[in-house]
This record gives sequence, C-alpha cells and structure tokens, in this order.
Amino acid sequence: MWPSSNQTSEWFGGFLDTNYYQMINLTQRFNQNPYGQPFNGHLLIYISSDQRYGINGGNYLLPTRITKYLQDNNIIIQMNYNLTKITVTTDHKISLSFANGETILFDHVILTLPLSTLRYDTNTKLNLQFLKRFRLEKSSNDYIYTDLPFLNSWELSTGFDSISNYEINSSTNSYIRQFLNDLNEIWPNASSYYTGEGTISAPWIDPYFLGSYPSRTRDYEKQRQMNIYFAGDYTSLNYFACMEGTIREGRRAALEVFADYQ
Repeated sequence: MWPSSNQTSEWFGGFLDTNYYQMINLTQRFNQNPYGQPFNGHLLIYISSDQRYGINGGNYLLPTRITKYLQDNNIIIQMNYNLTKITVTTDHKISLSFANGETILFDHVILTLPLSTLRYDTNTKLNLQFLKRFRLEKSSNDYIYTDLPFLNSWELSTGFDSISNYEINSSTNSYIRQFLNDLNEIWPNASSYYTGEGTISAPWIDPYFLGSYPSRTRDYEKQRQMNIYFAGDYTSLNYFACMEGTIREGRRAALEVFADYQ
C-alpha cells in the first residue's frame, strides 16, 4: 500500500527506485568473472569492460609521465603552489593568491580543484597482499558484499603477483586487523594467508582532496564564471570519479579557452 500523503509517496517511490537500481547493479557485479572480461571495445564504465590490463608500476605513473612530457616540450609547471584565494579585479583580471604569499594575475584560469561542497564521498580503500588467491579455489569470483564494517571487497590485481615494499604505519594496522577479523567470518582462516604487506588510500583525510569522489554531478559544475573555467572528473556527467572524465573535461575546458581567442 502507498501512503496517502503525496509528499511521502514521492519519497517512498524514490526510495524504491533507488533500491531496485542498486539490486540491478549488484546482479551485474555478481555476474562478472575476473578472468572472463570481454575483449577490447568501446569504453564501458558502469558495466563489464576489459579490466585485464593495468599500468606496470601503478596508475601514478600516468600523471608523472604526462608531467614529464609537458616539461620536455617547454610547458612550465609550478609545483607546491597552494591556492588560498581567487578575486576578480576591476579590469576583469583574475587574481590568484597562494599560501607562499605570492599573488599572480591571469587572463584565464582553469580550476580542477576538488569541490568538497559538492558532498564528496568518504571512501577508504585498503589493499592487502595474500600468499595465494585462496578465494578462487572455492569457485568464488571474490566479490564480497556484506553488512560487516568493510562493506565490500574484490580481487583487483588479477594480473599481478604481489604488492611489495609498502610501509604500513600503526594507524593503518588497526584497519588491517579489523578487516582481517571480519574477513575470517566469511573465509575461515583467511588472515593466515596475509603476508603483512599492503597500503591504504583515504583521500578524504588528505587536505588536497577532502573527499574520495563526488556523490553526484548535475552538469552545471562545468559552467564558466566569467573567465574562470572548471574541469576535473566532477564536471563529467558520464565519467565522474574516473580518469577518463578528468581527461575529457580538461580537454573541453582548454578548447573553451582557445575559443575565446578565435
């Protein structure tokens, strides 16, 4: 039965729609096989796509290689400039103030700052190394969804043998102990396979991020304000929270600046 109040009905209907949508996503997730990904084709973000390949050495090599390429082509990149204030002058210049005390004027500015006012999610990812993929020996695809504190886990590095040379601090150890205790409830003695190596990613406590990724985007985030442009994954409707969105929106913002000079 539906509640008599129209307002309550709308809320309840939205709640049902959301939960049906989440259940469909879970069904798609459970049907994935980490060793049976489809062959290369069009990029697919929200359903099965080819995830057999990665970057040797880690994803961080991508921005560092791009940085080197730009610098090798005489593009100046100033590091360690922490933006503290933006103002527009009477002659429509954009004034950027930095934590080091410098203030610089620009004609055009592209901002790729994470905007925590968009209500970023606060996800934490814990990556651990195990002696072997014991989960796959039980005819499992290693996707776990649970009401335990860690919520979900999955086998990510199917093409790699190990995680090595990561320093684990004391605060991370508390997360690891909690996770392993919970994992033992699902896979008895799972903690016995843990090698002691791993890493944690918690961007929501990083002052340069203050969040993991935006919970939603409405397509207005990319709209320019005078000569201030916005880029970054949170400005992408189709690829937010993905590097693909960052690249596409950076190109889009750059073309908007170029168009002003044509």
